[in-house]
Amino acid sequence: MFLLTLALGCMLAYGIIYFAQASINANTVRLMASSAAGELSIDIPAASSTVRSPVHFVVHAHTKSAITHMSIYDGNRLVYSADVPNIDESIILPAGGHRLVKAQAWDSGGNVFLATTHFTVASGTAQ
Repeated sequence: MFLLTLALGCMLAYGIIYFAQASINANTVRLMASSAAGELSIDIPAASSTVRSPVHFVVHAHTKSAITHMSIYDGNRLVYSADVPNIDESIILPAGGHRLVKAQAWDSGGNVFLATTHFTVASGTAQ
């Protein structure tokens, strides 16, 4: 199996250092943000892919404390928000253009996790 991991950089937010990295293997592109407290990853949709609406999202958190809330933003517009530990949902997004989507999660320890991906939403509906 081919696996490539790239360190993309780090960011200091709210006193926590977050490291961004991308892992690419034969089946998935996984973008994640991680800190000493854990990580958040957007597993689906794959980065740079073209999808149809509703868009299927799979977001996982791997943290030391329990996740209490997760949200998904299309740009700066909130499109999903729930008190769940993981996301496996289909969300209606308008067709066209290059999308920058971010997922955000909060845990019971007061940590905030962020992951981003980008993709295109084609016209028509998902099968």
